Amino acid sequence: MERIKKTILQRIRKLSFLFIGYIILTIFAPRFGATALYGQWTDEDEFDAGCVFCGCSGIPCCCDGVLVTVCPVCGYENCICDLLNYDDYCPYCGCSGTPCCCFDPDPIVCDCCGSEAHSHCDFCDPDPIICDCCGAEGHSSCNLCDDPPSNEPEPEPTPEEPLKSSVDLADVYCFDGYDSTHDCYAGAVSYMNCVGLDNTGSRSCVFLLGYEGTDANGSHIINSYGASRMENAINTIDEHLDGGNPIMIGVDYKDGTINEGTTDHFVVVTGRGYDTVRKQYYYTYVETARYSANADAAVSSTTNKLYYDSTNNTFGGNRSYGTDAYYTVTQIRPNNGNCTATQSY
Repeated sequence: MERIKKTILQRIRKLSFLFIGYIILTIFAPRFGATALYGQWTDEDEFDAGCVFCGCSGIPCCCDGVLVTVCPVCGYENCICDLLNYDDYCPYCGCSGTPCCCFDPDPIVCDCCGSEAHSHCDFCDPDPIICDCCGAEGHSSCNLCDDPPSNEPEPEPTPEEPLKSSVDLADVYCFDGYDSTHDCYAGAVSYMNCVGLDNTGSRSCVFLLGYEGTDANGSHIINSYGASRMENAINTIDEHLDGGNPIMIGVDYKDGTINEGTTDHFVVVTGRGYDTVRKQYYYTYVETARYSANADAAVSSTTNKLYYDSTNNTFGGNRSYGTDAYYTVTQIRPNNGNCTATQSY
């Protein structure tokens, strides 16, 4: 009998402890939240009205302390329930109220919404805004993908179209071959007379651009009279071409003492163009040394080119026929009656 009484008292005492423990958990667990609980998500418990600890509803909640697998919202195992004071909702899993199970003591910042605890999420916006800078979802623009500002000045743009218009006045009908004239100067005069010019220029009205010399190695060179005179000569050529008139020029390509002591050959400038690769203007000419059978080549605007390099103050080009030779422009002969800043010899 005593044994039965003793057994009953032990069971009553045990049930009392369990009842008291249940009362304590019921009263104090919501107040202290999940800080004292350390568990995993359960696939069994769903709260329709809201979790008694954190308030989240409609999903398995980790705040009941039951040990199971992985959080289906934040993806963390053994996620820690902590007291996080979110006024509206958790930016990670969307649940409202506190505490929330998605706390991470070493958070990763989301590249989508800027929140912590994940690197990218689908909670930012069900209809995301596409960044017009980097193409990412969740924001319209950002500073991370913009190129850092440069302190270097931007280069001056090179115009796709030249400032000077192209000109081509060549007339193959007026070409008189060297086999007929036997003289380049005579061929130049003949061509200009044919196109209607009585004044073909003279040695009393000429821009002298350079003179013969030798370098340290004894090689033949042309010494320039300066950029200012070269610019005046180029402007004079442009005035003639824009006015519809060709102009006679002299070139040097070998040692010699004829004319003013430098010029070896005379040709007639009949056109102007722009080389987009070299970024230079070129001037086309009638080659008076070609024979009549080569009239088309003599007036070609494709092969007969003299390039003006304003940076290095040079004006010339490779000869278009025969052995290799380089034409350096040495004199310009105006035929419009304007002899300002010209020389004579």
